[in-house]
Amino acid sequence: MFRSVGLGLPPLLLLHVVLFIHDASCFSHGSSRRPRRLPLVVRRLSSETLPNGGDGPIWATSYVDVDEAEAAAQKQYDRDLFVVAGIPPVVAFALYSEVARQVANVFDMLGFKGTNVDGNAFATDLLRPTINGVVVPAAGVGLGTLFATTVNVLWNRQLTLRSIINKEVCELRLLRRALFGCFGTAQHSQRRAIALGLLHSYAQTLISETQIDGIERLEHVQMHGGISKSELDELAEMLHGVDGAAASRQSSVAKASDLLVSLSGHRSERVATTLSDFPRIHWAILVLLYCGIVTSFLLDSNQEVNQYLNSLQLQVLFSIIAGVGSGAAMLLKDLEDPFQGSFCINITAKQLTAFDQLLVADIAEAEEEYKQVGRPAFMTLDRDRQRPNYNAQNTVYFHLLTGPLGNQIRILGDLFAWTFRQITKSLPRLRNWVRRGRGPKKEVQ
Repeated sequence: MFRSVGLGLPPLLLLHVVLFIHDASCFSHGSSRRPRRLPLVVRRLSSETLPNGGDGPIWATSYVDVDEAEAAAQKQYDRDLFVVAGIPPVVAFALYSEVARQVANVFDMLGFKGTNVDGNAFATDLLRPTINGVVVPAAGVGLGTLFATTVNVLWNRQLTLRSIINKEVCELRLLRRALFGCFGTAQHSQRRAIALGLLHSYAQTLISETQIDGIERLEHVQMHGGISKSELDELAEMLHGVDGAAASRQSSVAKASDLLVSLSGHRSERVATTLSDFPRIHWAILVLLYCGIVTSFLLDSNQEVNQYLNSLQLQVLFSIIAGVGSGAAMLLKDLEDPFQGSFCINITAKQLTAFDQLLVADIAEAEEEYKQVGRPAFMTLDRDRQRPNYNAQNTVYFHLLTGPLGNQIRILGDLFAWTFRQITKSLPRLRNWVRRGRGPKKEVQ
């Protein structure tokens, strides 16, 4: 019959047309067929973002402007760091005399104190060269080397994270375009909504991992073995299953698959970089070296041995040493957490929020388009998990879509879905026209 109208379709192709039309449309919005269930992660995201617990549009979500709160928290954090850096010098200046006296008493009690017969000349000639020529240079070189290495590593970590996040956002935008290439037609509107929903969920995860408590979140996920598990895995499941086989452009499916591989690599590198930190012994060595320099100063400035400076000068010098140590500690504390402080990458992560809002608008558009087309009984990810072995109909459906005639059948399916959408839009006007046409006839009768 189809050969007589010039299509020249073999019987196997006719079977595929029937299956594809069955998948592409339903002739009534009030069909009794069970609508497609959303994947678990998308249903969970929907119930969490909706304030009323799930009523209303699936992807309706509200965003709270937290810029002012974040700015206030940032200012408070900076003030706290400056307080930490400013208090030790003041305390050191005020308590130097008492600290020096107590240190001298401790060394006097631990050591042997003989009779002073040379005016402390021997102590001065022995103590000062040893401290200034051996102890202080050794401790200073070690402390300076470790401090410079620490600052360099922490700063490079922030630059690396900034670069990785920029790459992730750029590739997420490209993946969004690739998903439109896969499921951009009206026939695939619900597939598009689900795929973009998974992308939206991944963007939400990425946003949460780049907040102030992002390191704690990643450590918690790592402890439970979930670093490699993300929404990207479910997107790959769609693209490599029946949904991907039914996509409008197979080249877009291949591109989306490549982007998923690249995004997984970026995520792995970002998590490894974020969770890479110095061990506690590193910080302990820094503290001990600094304490060694402070102790050397207290010994070298012991007024019972060296009477060459007055108390005010020694207080100022001791305050400077304490200020250098507290300032360095403030810098290291600021660099240690890449998501807060004066040196942070939160500005880079802000673009994720704009991208996430763009996805919400895309999903809402896809849901609205799906309502106009109908409620087809698509094969779902949930059904794939429950029935990993396809039955005969699903097996034929999959292989026909991936066979040599798949592109022609996709064109027919898209044309059918577009035609059905136009007919659905025209039905209300047609009914009104029929009713207006019947009205005058009844009056004449």
